[in-house]
Amino acid sequence: MGLFDDALSNGLAAIVAYEWPGEEQGRRGRVESARALLEVIEEHMPATDGIVLLLDGQPVPKLPQADTDTSSRARGLSSHTRVDVNTLLDGIKVGCSSFRGTG
Repeated sequence: MGLFDDALSNGLAAIVAYEWPGEEQGRRGRVESARALLEVIEEHMPATDGIVLLLDGQPVPKLPQADTDTSSRARGLSSHTRVDVNTLLDGIKVGCSSFRGTG
């Protein structure tokens, strides 16, 4: 398809391979498409409002309280990987339509 689809497929394959080893590959041993990988994720973790939250294997790092810069950044840290299924599917659709030249 294109660079976006390839990059998305590879990123999603890494997530699926970590969470559900072997399910990132199709029958021929190749990495599944981004769309198929999103389906695998949703089969295991149904989306809520189009969002799937996967618990990360690593705990959120503890940051020193006295360091205001790192403390303010700590609010943005999460112990989840957020997969916005709807947005990614929209990106795939846009990529496919522009690839076909249908704008």
